[in-house]
Amino acid sequence: MITQSEFLRRLSSYTHITLGDLMNKANRLREADVIRRGGRGLSAVKIEPDDALMIILAIMSGASANECPAAAEKLAALPLLNVDGSEQTKAELKEIRDDAVILLVPTEFLALGRTLEEILADPHKAEIVESFSVDYINNHAVVTWADGREDHFGKKGSFNSRVTITLSGNVLVKLSRAIKIPLNGHLEWTRKALKISAEQGEEAAAKWIEENPFIEEK
Repeated sequence: MITQSEFLRRLSSYTHITLGDLMNKANRLREADVIRRGGRGLSAVKIEPDDALMIILAIMSGASANECPAAAEKLAALPLLNVDGSEQTKAELKEIRDDAVILLVPTEFLALGRTLEEILADPHKAEIVESFSVDYINNHAVVTWADGREDHFGKKGSFNSRVTITLSGNVLVKLSRAIKIPLNGHLEWTRKALKISAEQGEEAAAKWIEENPFIEEK
C-alpha cells in the first residue's frame, strides 16, 4: 500500500492537476480531520480507499483549499437517485411471490462516497467503470458503467454536463491498483528504506525517502 504523498503524486501524473494544488488541499483535509494524519518517512500514513475518495472529491468539487473539506463531505453524502429522479431509499419489500421475497434495492449503494470507496477498494470493480463526473455547480455526480448504465447522485434534473470535472475509468483503475496492489518497484524501494532505517536510524531513512521519492516506471 502506498503513502498518501505517493497517491497525490500519482493522481497529479494521471490527471495533470498540479501536485502543489493537491498537496495544499490534502493538508486542509488533514487539518479538518477528513483524512488521516501521519508522520514522515517510515511513519508516513498509508493511503486508504476512504481517504482517497475524499481527496478526489475535494479536487472535483471545484472548491478552494479552505472550503474543500466541507465541499468533499457534501459530495460524499449525495444520495443515489432512482431512474425517475427520486432519492433512493434502503431496500424495501416489493412483493412476495410464492416462497420468494422480491426486494427493491439500489443498483449500487445509497451515497456517492460509499460507491466511490467501493470502486477504489476493488480494482475489478474499477475496471467496469467508464467514467466518473461531478457537476460542481449543482452538486450532482454521475458514475457511468461500462455496460451503459448511469448512476446519478444529487437532485433530480440538476446535472449540467457543461460544468463538470471527469475522471476516466482508466484513471480509477490505476488509482485502485495503486492502493491495493503495490508494484514490485515500490516494494524494492520500501525494502531499501527499511534497510537504511535498521542500519542508520529512522532519521536517515526519512531523509533518504525525502531525497529519493518513489517514481512509478511508465
